[in-house]
Amino acid sequence: MSFHKIIDSRNIKLFTNLGRSKGNYLFDSNGKKYLDMYGNIGSLPVGYNHKRLQELNLESPEIKKLLIHRPALGVNPPIEWKKHVELLYKNYSPGGLDFMYVACGCGSGANENAFKAAFVKFARNNYSEYSMEDRLKTALDNREPGSPNISILSFKKGFHGRTMGCLSTTRSNAWHKINIPAFNWPVAPFPQLKYPLHENEFINFLEEEKCLEETVKILKENKTIAGMIIEPIQAEGGDRHASNDYFIKLRQLALDEDVTFIVDEVQTGVGSTGKLWGHEYWSDDKKYLPDIMTFSKKMQMSGYFCKSEYKTDSPFQTFNTWMGDPFKVILSNEIYKIIADEKLLENSTTTGEYLMRELLELEDKTGKIRNIRGKGLFIAFDCDNSILLKERLIENNINIGTCGKQSIRIRPSLILSKKDVDFFIYKLKKSLL
Repeated sequence: MSFHKIIDSRNIKLFTNLGRSKGNYLFDSNGKKYLDMYGNIGSLPVGYNHKRLQELNLESPEIKKLLIHRPALGVNPPIEWKKHVELLYKNYSPGGLDFMYVACGCGSGANENAFKAAFVKFARNNYSEYSMEDRLKTALDNREPGSPNISILSFKKGFHGRTMGCLSTTRSNAWHKINIPAFNWPVAPFPQLKYPLHENEFINFLEEEKCLEETVKILKENKTIAGMIIEPIQAEGGDRHASNDYFIKLRQLALDEDVTFIVDEVQTGVGSTGKLWGHEYWSDDKKYLPDIMTFSKKMQMSGYFCKSEYKTDSPFQTFNTWMGDPFKVILSNEIYKIIADEKLLENSTTTGEYLMRELLELEDKTGKIRNIRGKGLFIAFDCDNSILLKERLIENNINIGTCGKQSIRIRPSLILSKKDVDFFIYKLKKSLL
């Protein structure tokens, strides 16, 4: 029986030879070599077959035990679990978020449980007048007060996952949602900025103010909004940016309205933007920290950091059997060391700036790409037909991603070099002809 008859393979573009792939370069099953500017949809932090990850002692008694078992971490964790989780928190936690939840699965699972945490806090503050007996009884019937009619505010063109709750906040592509029911939760406009940003500051300021005014109106009119979720850069929705000032004002609005502020760092996290977390660009003032920050992709696992007040009333409200993968926690901690030792945040910034300059020069020379935008190595540009350009780039040994019909998304590993950038620009020029 052929492969495509037993599994839905319609998304598969190529099979990767992981044994031959190295650094930013991957080989497919036919031996063709590609510069990987997409990095497994932005989830490959230090490239293929990094020497230090290869040197992890997979034969050590501890790792061998973790690989042959999949412990139920929420109830029966291995004795080594404590030290690994504490190190994970120390390495990755944004200052001021003093609790961590390690989830099972992908970014959707992280966001789903973040929603639950926001809902529990809201109900704790607004439904405490009801007896626990009434709340428990009505919860089983999916009605108030036990199952309250509350919501999460999201933003147009945002993407937060494909599970049922997350789909109610995903607004990037109708194909994610067609034929699938969703909660009728509110949605606010996200600024549609004009590029280049430095030439359109006043126009963009007016656009952001208009969007903020509309968000204020939505929050004032709907007092059942428990939280809002937003990406530091809207990724799947077209790599849409907003100013630091916009995010600060939005965060202040959440504080004023007592609405949980959830920042989705699934795609922007772990160095892609040149900082460990994308929201770190907004302000150094701890006042503007998110209440909850979700992660996945380059973290090699999913979960969230939050303020301790967002612990749920019962651990089983965010419980699953595995609660993550302990080996991936070990892997993530080693990745953090590599990022620090090899100064990959700095590399993300400097190489990203170099790539941006080269793209802007190519725009001036050809006029075939436009709206170049990005932070660090989290970069995108527009063209007339992104699907066609992607196909040409793949023919020319570049693995790349798209967003919609016009945007090309660049998501390389943090080890990308200027030499890699030169090769990419050379192949991009060739593909634009």
